[in-house]
Amino acid sequence: MTAKIAWAKKRDLGDVVHILQVSNGKAADCVCLDCGGELVAKHGTGKMAPHFAHSANTECRGEGALHYAAKHLLAEILLQQGLILSSSSGEVSEYIRSERVVFPYQVPDLMLRAHCISTEKDVSDDWRPDLVAVDKNGNSIAFEVAVTHFKSEKDIIKIRRHGMDCVEIDISDIGWDADRAKLTAELHEIKRQKWLHRKSALEAKFEASEKLASRISQLHDIHNKRIRKFIAKGWKDKGVGFLNPAIPSLSARHEARDVFGGIVVGEVVRTPRIVRIDSEWKHGDSGAAVTAVLEKGVKINLSIVDEMVFYQDEDSCMEGPALVLVVRDSSAGNMDLRGEWYGVERWQAKLDELAKKDAVEKLNIAKERQRGLEDFAAEFRRKKPEEQLSIILRKFGISETYSVGRYDPEWNTSETVWKLIIWHYKVLKKRSVKVVDLANDRWFAKMLGFSQADSRRRCNGLQPWMDLLVRNNILRPGLHGALDIMGKLRGPVPGVPLSD
Repeated sequence: MTAKIAWAKKRDLGDVVHILQVSNGKAADCVCLDCGGELVAKHGTGKMAPHFAHSANTECRGEGALHYAAKHLLAEILLQQGLILSSSSGEVSEYIRSERVVFPYQVPDLMLRAHCISTEKDVSDDWRPDLVAVDKNGNSIAFEVAVTHFKSEKDIIKIRRHGMDCVEIDISDIGWDADRAKLTAELHEIKRQKWLHRKSALEAKFEASEKLASRISQLHDIHNKRIRKFIAKGWKDKGVGFLNPAIPSLSARHEARDVFGGIVVGEVVRTPRIVRIDSEWKHGDSGAAVTAVLEKGVKINLSIVDEMVFYQDEDSCMEGPALVLVVRDSSAGNMDLRGEWYGVERWQAKLDELAKKDAVEKLNIAKERQRGLEDFAAEFRRKKPEEQLSIILRKFGISETYSVGRYDPEWNTSETVWKLIIWHYKVLKKRSVKVVDLANDRWFAKMLGFSQADSRRRCNGLQPWMDLLVRNNILRPGLHGALDIMGKLRGPVPGVPLSD
């Protein structure tokens, strides 16, 4: 498909013209801006837009016509009217902890009127801009007009290396048939401009960077004075002891499951303490550093820094073991310390081993207790309900004044014994219970000889009693179907009858 061409060059004068500026047919007397071949003007009828066409068969598609026309009009604008070039702005910044220090910079708009223009002239062996405008003071600015091809990052690096100011003008969204007025207006649009290199903007950025560096240095000085003052006061008041309250504990935790599927947690916590300082304090931009000695003669690197300048990347942890104490302002208006450990992986690994050992010891204790419970449960099941009640009452230290109540074969014990066990082992200790959990409790089932298949019956038997306790404001409905105990309860089990 042949590309449509809206711009051409007059054969005799060399002027760049639009299709609407010339006569129809060969009378236009125009040649192609790309290949120089003869063109025929076709003003068209109906839906066919006016355009130029090559008079002879050719492989030229005239795709550079709009680009060439834009360069020609841009040169006219720069020489006759002048062109406003966009401002350049930006900022340089640096974080000091949570505070961001910012210095903006800006280079204003520039009205450029060219004294002379050169087009397609080599600036160097590897760069030929579309045109170069030189003002009356001899300052040169290069222009690149982008229709289908934009300058790559590699191209921009070359341009910046040459040091000449350069603007890229984007007309990629302008139609191929844009006339002279339309194209001229679009070339004036500042939004189409992009500075590829601007020396004055770099100078403004450099100046802002120097101001930023100066401000950062001032802040470091302020923070260092705070650190020196803080250390001097703490040392005077408490000696080395003023550091210890801020030292964080090191801990490890290991979980294991017991025979019932419950979680047994092994935990180890160690809090190192500094006993003396083994070198002179060294003050730098970020704070003060010293070698400290812990119990058992272990040496660590100790740093005290202001929270406004302290940051620590996980990927670049300082050599350890090291302790960083961060000075921060407290809510009371004073200064306090917050500690963070680094490089203590070997210490942590040892704590992990101790936590596992602690979990194993707790598991062994739980197993011994379980064997004792199983022996008690086996003996308890062999007792008659009256004997079971007596055992439970003695165990809880309650006077034997309760009525035995009716015997329930399903539970293999009296209703009173069942309620006593629930009350003391679950309600008073847990402070929150669920009926379904009580009916399915495996420890109760083992001690009382319950059948897991009859848990629904036990649940139905407990529900009326629990409803009574709720009505009497002894329990109250909680979250997710739980019943929470109200207040501090002591004495007999509510809802269990006493004998006269």
